Amino acid sequence: MRVTPDKSATEKVRSASFFFGKRWGNKVFAGRRGADGRVGIVTEAYGAFLVLCEVEFESGRRILLDHYCDFDMGALLQA
Repeated sequence: MRVTPDKSATEKVRSASFFFGKRWGNKVFAGRRGADGRVGIVTEAYGAFLVLCEVEFESGRRILLDHYCDFDMGALLQA
């Protein structure tokens, strides 16, 4: 999961922290800047879960984003 700015964005992302909930130990994970310049995290998961992401901009302003993730596992179960 990566923070992707809108094309009209005027502020640059300084950092992003991700929270996945109790199945990940209720920990906050710091995102890392990738080769493409976006800040994100890589994980392995299955099933549905909610991600909360606190984004800090270079101005110091912070916002909280949420994203519902759901993976289609039907093909794996039929195999």
